[in-house]
Amino acid sequence: MKKTKSLRVIACAAVCAALSIVLGKFAAIPIGNTIRISFENLPIIFCSVAFGPAVGGTCGAVADLLGCILRGYDINPLSTLAAAAMGIVPGTLTKYVFRSRTALPVATSALASHAVCSVVLKTLALHIAYAAPLGALFAQRGLTYAAIAPIEAYLCVLIMKNSAVKKELAANDREKDARHGKIRDRKAIGERK
Repeated sequence: MKKTKSLRVIACAAVCAALSIVLGKFAAIPIGNTIRISFENLPIIFCSVAFGPAVGGTCGAVADLLGCILRGYDINPLSTLAAAAMGIVPGTLTKYVFRSRTALPVATSALASHAVCSVVLKTLALHIAYAAPLGALFAQRGLTYAAIAPIEAYLCVLIMKNSAVKKELAANDREKDARHGKIRDRKAIGERK
């Protein structure tokens, strides 16, 4: 049973990485070399909140690397680290700080990850890679993600409220807890009786 669950997690993470690539590299609206309007982080945030920071970080890094290869972009290691951080931050916040996957913690985690990763870390990575003026780059990306982040946070909350998603994640949590001898509060994970 353990292999089945881990295969499900790997498969879901792979689908999230693929969605991120499509949304970020193929369905994005580019504005110059440094700004791209897309919802590429939504699948990464979902993966992180659903399966934890390790799976989310891996999903973010894989999506960035494969997306760059598929589009013929230069691989920027700092940008890849920022993409991995985009997968680590929301999972860390929901799992270890809030200890809940309900609406407010998920939305807060998504917004915080955008502030730290999209606005600060990726902006610094782009500044280093392209020698773009840092102030202008922060202003452009800050305004872009001031619009994108709330939309992605709201969409992530809607996905996490879906009854099928809740049921699957609750079953995954119960099995994981049974292996570790823990008892989980149903309210803390947003599961209905």
